[in-house]
Amino acid sequence: MKTHMSETMANVVTTLPPGANPEILLVVGLASYLFHLWERQLDEQGYERIGLLGTSLGSYLSMLTATHEPPVKAMALNHASPRFADVIWEGLSTAHVRAGMEGHIDLPRLREMWRPISPQSYMHRIANRPSLLVYALYDRWFPLHLSRDIAREFQRHNPPTRIRVLPCGHDTSGVAPFKYLDGFYLARFLHKEL
Repeated sequence: MKTHMSETMANVVTTLPPGANPEILLVVGLASYLFHLWERQLDEQGYERIGLLGTSLGSYLSMLTATHEPPVKAMALNHASPRFADVIWEGLSTAHVRAGMEGHIDLPRLREMWRPISPQSYMHRIANRPSLLVYALYDRWFPLHLSRDIAREFQRHNPPTRIRVLPCGHDTSGVAPFKYLDGFYLARFLHKEL
């Protein structure tokens, strides 16, 4: 299976929402191309099932990859939101980004511009794919209401979704004892599904 960048870009262009800007096309196309290279290497090593695990921004990249790549059999998303723009606009760690944009763009326009990289745009493409969402009750980077929004979206579009909630914040999910609980949820899910 030889994958060429031009074929990958053509496939990505046909799956993105209307109005996607060229930068988004390049990022998603490159990610898809790299996935094909990685998939080929895994295939050569005898792997038959692929699962993706992403944390924070990585959850966006994992979901975007899974929605464009049918070989992905399961995904575990650790801290996620339905819209990329909302996390930038509301998250504590991205307040400086919002400050640089305020007065030049508002949240509805930013949502529209970043729709091609937002999970909500692709929920219809993950039906029946086993998924795990893990979020934190006291997350100030991915506000709780956004985590609950994407959990509802997954449940509506993707019946085999499991949801786990950590009693900590975004950053504290990486320290004991929460990192052990988080790791247990993620590893158990991927082990079972793959």
